[in-house]
Amino acid sequence: MASRKVSSLKEGHSKVRGDALYATPAKSYGSKEKIKAKRTILDKLFPDERAERLKDIPLRAIRDAWYISAHLLLDDGSHVVDMGCGSGEMVYALSLLKPEWKITAIDVNKDNIAYAKRNFKNSNLTFVNNDISNPQLEDNSADAIINSYVLHEIYSQAQFNTKIVRETLEAHYRILKTDGYMYIRDHTTPGPGDYVMIELKQDSTGGDDVLTMSEADLLVWFSDNVRSGDLLTTGGFYLEELPARFPNTRLFRLPHKWAYEFILRKDDRERLSNDMNTEYTFATQRDLRRECRSLGGRLVYCTSDWDDDFVKQHMIGHFKLYKENGDPLGYPETSYTILLQKVKQSESVRYQEWRTSRSAPNRISVQGMRDNQTGDIVDIASRNLAISELIPFYVNDKGQIKVFLQERTPRSIINTVPRKGKNIDGKQWSGHMIEALSFDTEKIKDVQASKKAGATAKFVKDQIGIEINKNDAFIDGPCSYPAPKSIDERVETKYVEVNSQQELKKLDTLGYIPPEGIRFNEIGKLKEFDAQMILNAINVGMIPSARLEVQLLRLYEMLGKKAQNISESPLVLSEMDVKERLNIKDTLADIEADSKRFSPIKNNAGTLRVVHSIFMEEGQNETGGLTDISSIHQDFFVSEDDSQNIAVVIPMVKDLNGEVMMGLIKEHAPVPERLNGKGTILNVPSFPIPTHIEDMESARRYVAEMFEVDPKYVGKIGEPFFQHIGMTPKKMFPFAVTSESGKMDYEHFELTNYAPLAKIWDVCALVDCCDSFIKITAKAYQRLLDENEALSVEHSFSRDLYLEHTSQTDHDSDFLVNSAPATTNKKLQVS
Repeated sequence: MASRKVSSLKEGHSKVRGDALYATPAKSYGSKEKIKAKRTILDKLFPDERAERLKDIPLRAIRDAWYISAHLLLDDGSHVVDMGCGSGEMVYALSLLKPEWKITAIDVNKDNIAYAKRNFKNSNLTFVNNDISNPQLEDNSADAIINSYVLHEIYSQAQFNTKIVRETLEAHYRILKTDGYMYIRDHTTPGPGDYVMIELKQDSTGGDDVLTMSEADLLVWFSDNVRSGDLLTTGGFYLEELPARFPNTRLFRLPHKWAYEFILRKDDRERLSNDMNTEYTFATQRDLRRECRSLGGRLVYCTSDWDDDFVKQHMIGHFKLYKENGDPLGYPETSYTILLQKVKQSESVRYQEWRTSRSAPNRISVQGMRDNQTGDIVDIASRNLAISELIPFYVNDKGQIKVFLQERTPRSIINTVPRKGKNIDGKQWSGHMIEALSFDTEKIKDVQASKKAGATAKFVKDQIGIEINKNDAFIDGPCSYPAPKSIDERVETKYVEVNSQQELKKLDTLGYIPPEGIRFNEIGKLKEFDAQMILNAINVGMIPSARLEVQLLRLYEMLGKKAQNISESPLVLSEMDVKERLNIKDTLADIEADSKRFSPIKNNAGTLRVVHSIFMEEGQNETGGLTDISSIHQDFFVSEDDSQNIAVVIPMVKDLNGEVMMGLIKEHAPVPERLNGKGTILNVPSFPIPTHIEDMESARRYVAEMFEVDPKYVGKIGEPFFQHIGMTPKKMFPFAVTSESGKMDYEHFELTNYAPLAKIWDVCALVDCCDSFIKITAKAYQRLLDENEALSVEHSFSRDLYLEHTSQTDHDSDFLVNSAPATTNKKLQVS
């Protein structure tokens, strides 16, 4: 790797440690930037007059409302209760976001409720003055309960009593209907008894009072005064100042819990001084999950959250955390989220790997393949399955796209015991996933080849109980590879249009059997969803699927509609004169002329190892004890040498004409060659994240190191997702990187060409790509294009149309141009 001379020894130490202490702090948003950001989000969320009603609501409250709603996949007419609504700003924004929900907002403070009633009126919103620790609501009356940053307040007001928190959760759980959700978002305590070191700048210009003193002096004051006053007369916590390691800094040793509390609270000085009797962190993540499980519910999803704006404004450049041995710690999470679902006693609550099996693997095999040109040997894993995924859909009278997906699909592999690398993003699932329905590809082909009238309608009716028009047929969607260099599968997508809303039957009463077979007692159920709700759940990380997002985005494109996305660009893109632009005609020619270059070999390379384990479907008995509902032997594979955490990175720049460009790699892969006869693929750089990396900030710094840029040129471009949820626990972590000082050449990666991001969907339509490539491209497309540029793009999803167009055009275009737009007719051209 190329080295760069550092200006001083101090800077050298800082670079080696990955230290952010001496980095330039992120610029805080000024009033103009805040107004622009708010206007952008409102325009994306509300295409009507509702945006005007939110003009005086803080942007933070609007973001929180959207974030909460993204976790609640509820039907129209659902009853939602917000516990501890405060002054009502967030729940008012939620009521405008979700006019189809009936919302009750409760707070114990009469003044808060009076203020909310005066200022936030909406037909679907009711404010109630009530005790949130024991609300006077009927049992089984709510479809969802929201506890957003309220449990730590209950804990503090009860003189730091966890028993009150437990009783509150029990009361809220009784109010939930079966299948209802409890959403919890709060702060949690780091490891009990852990001590850390925090390094702060020494600011000699600070004053003597709380509002003006330096952060280092504020920490000393905070350590003397927190938890003192009305509840406890002797407050504070242990704080030891150590010799400074760098000039103009101060180093302290303190409990990890109180370091975290200080980081969360230090910049709102007025609130800090008024909340000295409050603890933000009242339980560890494990303790909070245990309390929720004791209620008998299903922990559908749990995650650590990092608010990017908070990290940029209040963490980067303000401090550095270390373990006691001096190893750096990443920036702490800004909150922790739990989604708990109330289920019947007989239903499963979790799938997990129970123990390894002594018998041999029988479902996954590994085949070694030699690249005849380079001599390299790679391993590919196979289940000998050909899968097509089907998404029935219709457009309602409001213009919303409704899709039918399989809910509660058992996916136990996501809960394997970690083999290679820590769970660096802190996400956990029960294993009950939402996915498209899957079928054997040969069955779908037989239906398509049938000459009988109504063959498709009969198949859909028999398999999943849905009525479609007799003469309708399957609509071709994207085809992709989960991992073209390691997983021997190609997944096809089919859509089918439904007349309207349907009365759905249970899948286990019909002829539906997925190609993988039925593994556990729970086989999932068919449910209608709003497509935008599913995209929102994917965007916050609750549904860790790359392919489902792409399938829905493609459906939006085919219907001539625009999917909603409020995420903002993580980077300011560098500008440069891009010379090496992708020529799609040459690329297609390369693919068509692709010669056979991979050959199977007798032995494999030893890079993949198949594991055979026993997985358990857990439930609870009548006394709340653990019971096993069913168990299976299941195969999955892990990388023998590499980490299970994989970074997938999209290099981004702006051409001098303002066009957003992405860097591509042209590769050769054995799976497309075997299945499609053509092994040339387009991809973006990807590489394992080393096992010693334990947090997202360290992962981001590692990506920067690989691309030889400053970490400020690397941004997260979406939530992590699983590479193949049915075969491996490998997780993909998507990032974007932009150029530093006009540099385009990297030691570790040879970027073959740059392609306009505005037209990358056409590449995905013309060339089968891997899931991670399409996923990260979709994220970049949504986040990094200017709004007006994105809206002006026209697309063709037909290879034949493209080839016809280019054959009639005698100019040598660098890229696909003048494409025919996607149809906006309700009835689509079918296969």
